[in-house]
Amino acid sequence: NRRSCMRTVSKTVIGVDFGTQSARAVLVNAENGEIIYSCRKEYPYNSTPVPAIDCAENLPCATDYEMTLYELLRNVIPEEYRKTVAGICVDATSLTMVLLAEDGRALSELDGWSEAAHARVKLWKYHRAQEKADEALNLARNLQEPFLGRTGGSISCEWMLPKLLEVRDEAPEIYSKIDLAMDLCEFLTFRLTGQLVRSIGSLSYKCLWAEDLSFPERTFLNGLRAGFYEEYCHFLRGDVRKPGECAGVLRSELTKRWGLPEQI
Repeated sequence: NRRSCMRTVSKTVIGVDFGTQSARAVLVNAENGEIIYSCRKEYPYNSTPVPAIDCAENLPCATDYEMTLYELLRNVIPEEYRKTVAGICVDATSLTMVLLAEDGRALSELDGWSEAAHARVKLWKYHRAQEKADEALNLARNLQEPFLGRTGGSISCEWMLPKLLEVRDEAPEIYSKIDLAMDLCEFLTFRLTGQLVRSIGSLSYKCLWAEDLSFPERTFLNGLRAGFYEEYCHFLRGDVRKPGECAGVLRSELTKRWGLPEQI
């Protein structure tokens, strides 16, 4: 942890990085890039993921990440710097899938599903959807889907589509409650702002979307499962933003909680 002289700092920004087993936050002088303060936190012990190749056990809940985010933001801003904060950005190892219900809660928060594997967060390194990835890739090659030219001719089991197919096939009751499917960085930004915004980095590569092609074609998605095109487009809806574009402002509830200025 480091601090610079307060009199030299007029504007700061915060970066929060979510890894597989811990998250880090830095408070940075926006004028010269100097790290003023930093902190790190491991995720709660009972849901810390074991980085095994096909890990399905001990998958975290979305609330583990959300509470970690709030604690980091509370701890990384010393009192004397509160009024200098101008921006926050969150990143995460991708694609870590978070599923939300229509009321905005993560599915793992719904009654009776806190321990259901398919309702919990599926880490980027969750590889048990490989069969679904192979199925999708074979069909995409047969149909000569244009998106393959953007993904190195492959579909990874770590991406959104295979993980969603796995939930659809193995847990239809849980799948029926999905309203949004988000990458972890999008979910945490959604929690901070209350605005439904997509990261072009997650959506274009890990979710097979492109500005000129949109989502994969109806023939392909419905060829995987009847009705899957409409479901996929609905789950992944939202305004798409590029790096450096504003996703929204920090919710007033959070600015008041931490004593921060408005319009961060």
